[in-house]
Amino acid sequence: TFENIDEGRWFIRLTAVTAEGLEGRPRTYDFIRARNGLEGLALAQGTEGDVRTYRFGWRAVGEGEARFRFQLWRVDAEGEQAGPYLVDQPDLSDPHYTLTDLPPGDYAWRVEGVRHRFGQRLSVWSEPELLTLSR
Repeated sequence: TFENIDEGRWFIRLTAVTAEGLEGRPRTYDFIRARNGLEGLALAQGTEGDVRTYRFGWRAVGEGEARFRFQLWRVDAEGEQAGPYLVDQPDLSDPHYTLTDLPPGDYAWRVEGVRHRFGQRLSVWSEPELLTLSR
């Protein structure tokens, strides 16, 4: 085990060794260690005049600038996607997205967190959150 490995681009050299001590051919692999996560997914409902607002929010976890993609779609009684995305908004800089006057129904939503670190695009999706609007 390795403890306290800093974020960065790393290399590891591996080889297999039999119980008799016969060593296989070594190979070097590169990998990136970087934290890129999403947490605190939440929804707040409000009103602005006669309009209902739905503010979807989340927090980015990790170092560096994060960008986000918000998706919302209808789901059927089993929670499966029913039709195309109603909202698919990429390249958000703020950790929230507001919609107005969603009609009653069952929905799911999720967020993608994207960072560019160590020359790579790092992407993570939240688990879908279910939402039922009765009126």
